Amino acid sequence: MQSLQHHLLNIRTRITRPLRRHRVAALAAAGRAPMSVLFYHRVADTSPNAWTMSCREFERQVDYCRQNFDLITLTQLQQRSRDIASDRASVSLTFDDGYAENCRFAIPLLIRHRVPCTYFVSVQHVQSGLPFAHDLECGVPLAVNTIDELRAMVDGGIEIGLHTRSHFDFSRPATDEQIRSEIVDAAAELADAIGRPIRYFAFPFGLRQQLAPAVVDAVRQAGLVGYCSAYGAYNFPGDDPFHIRRIHADPEFAALENWLTFDSRKVRRENKQVAIQTQRVAASLATMPRPLNTLFVITSMPVGGAETLLVNLMDRFDPAKIKPSVVCLKQPGPLGEQIASRHPVYSDLTRSKFDFAVLPRLVRLMKSQAIDAVVTVGAGDKMFWGRLAARLAGVPVCCSALHSTGWPDGVGRLNRMLTPITDGFIAVAAQHGIHLSKHEGFPADRVHIIRNGIDCERFRPRHDSYQSIRHSLGLPPQTKLVGIVAALRAEKNHAMLIDVAANVHRVRDDVHFVIVGDGPERGMIERKINEHKLESRVHLLGTRHDTDRIVAALNLFLLCSHNEASPVSILEALACEVPVVSTRVGSVDESVIDGVTGHLVAVDDRNAMSQYALSLLSDDQVRGDMGRRGRELVLSTGSLDSMVDGYTRLIEWLFQAKCGKLPMPKIEMQSTKAASWSMVEQVN
Repeated sequence: MQSLQHHLLNIRTRITRPLRRHRVAALAAAGRAPMSVLFYHRVADTSPNAWTMSCREFERQVDYCRQNFDLITLTQLQQRSRDIASDRASVSLTFDDGYAENCRFAIPLLIRHRVPCTYFVSVQHVQSGLPFAHDLECGVPLAVNTIDELRAMVDGGIEIGLHTRSHFDFSRPATDEQIRSEIVDAAAELADAIGRPIRYFAFPFGLRQQLAPAVVDAVRQAGLVGYCSAYGAYNFPGDDPFHIRRIHADPEFAALENWLTFDSRKVRRENKQVAIQTQRVAASLATMPRPLNTLFVITSMPVGGAETLLVNLMDRFDPAKIKPSVVCLKQPGPLGEQIASRHPVYSDLTRSKFDFAVLPRLVRLMKSQAIDAVVTVGAGDKMFWGRLAARLAGVPVCCSALHSTGWPDGVGRLNRMLTPITDGFIAVAAQHGIHLSKHEGFPADRVHIIRNGIDCERFRPRHDSYQSIRHSLGLPPQTKLVGIVAALRAEKNHAMLIDVAANVHRVRDDVHFVIVGDGPERGMIERKINEHKLESRVHLLGTRHDTDRIVAALNLFLLCSHNEASPVSILEALACEVPVVSTRVGSVDESVIDGVTGHLVAVDDRNAMSQYALSLLSDDQVRGDMGRRGRELVLSTGSLDSMVDGYTRLIEWLFQAKCGKLPMPKIEMQSTKAASWSMVEQVN
């Protein structure tokens, strides 16, 4: 049943139809009739979702377009634009992503009626059969097209276009190498696979923030003749023919008809958006007068995921833009001591749980160091005292970075009270961002998603480590090694790991377990090991600074946590081509794709984790395939440089906004089609 909004839209369209016809006729007489390009994703009657249209509705829309518009190719659209010769309103049809179900109804329908269509695919997915991340996040891994299906489409007159290599989101910063791989190299590979040249490119998500100039330049370098956006706009003769603007083919027919019969409000909105974008670009070109003094506030820095992430972030900042320092409310910890020679580290500012003098100490520190931005890391005391001190010290920018979806990163009542004085809440994954907005109650416009990133050059497959680590542990070369890297804290649930080790040991005596990290739960873990008589099988390695070598030596990585957001240790394991078996918590399933890069089990399900561990340890082929797919995933979604650039952009934009130079930004590294779709619908 259509919504009231679409009923009203339908009434408005019908009432204004004579005026719309008059406007289009006037434009056509001047050779400027609007040229609309529709984009679809999936046409099927199974597994409905926000980017799937029913077969019946798709056929209805195609019939409507055939009866009322010129149906033209993208090449014909570009020619009309150059010649300023569009004497009748036209429509072009496109598809994005590459879903297998389209070959069952939609594509045969278009071929049968000789309707032109450009079909954009992501190379990595059609080559490997790997489902899209946005489908896996919804729990429905939908089938993608094969190369043979694409070749059959070409034979039927369908043009194949490029949708990047890995469905890459270019709102995230990308290196020159990434851009070349996603555009130039991917276009060449796709052309070789289908035996036809690739001429057009469509941006995944296709919103304004994705249309990075460097990517557009790469499209030209690849020899392509045009690129498509997807934020909802008409094409007119005289527009830049290289940029083809597209409209979401709304499953509600009233919305589609409103677009195609020419809604002048859309043109006014587009002109306004262009003006705003121009102003923002001009403002962003203003150089920062000096690096911004940025203080990170954390409790301590033991060897753990969030702490390691912070070290990598501080080390990688461009010193011309960000000058980082860190304050540890308690002791600096091993990582704090490690970076003290490279960055200012302040520690021991609180002497007890209820030491309220920590507030004036923090305020004095922030004032004396002329801090420009404060970023608290984690919830609890540092989130409260850090933000309150920043407010009292007059620090322009105050943000909170959170790394879990529950205790110990649950946000208490006192911390919620400080929401109005917080400029941004940083989530580490798409689902984590949704959690912070919906469940923690933070304003959605202040939740910024910056994915965790790791150094994929440091964490890589290293065959030399395989034997050297076993030798250092006194183990035979053929020993299977299973491991975990995590601070020894209660929420990491190491007790489950020991139980799994006991289950595995009952079946196989060639498997050893290593635990990297230290913390308050070490005594409990040692007692648990003794209870199971696993002293010779489980190796407590404590704090280590060679985790890249240790992880690369593993056959399998386990994570048993009760809660997480997007753990760095999993990304490190996958980057080393080590598959992961993890509890299904937080945003873990964005990295550990069940059956693809590893397996997921319910929290505390020891039997399932044991069974998966035994299965993978017994199958070198499956384990190797999962590891290789894991590294591919991390390379495309979790680089350290993209995380550093995300933080840099956010801090700089917020600083300029607070100083009155720019509007408040929204920095979001989108990874879900649902999030993008909601933004597209706002344009309709």
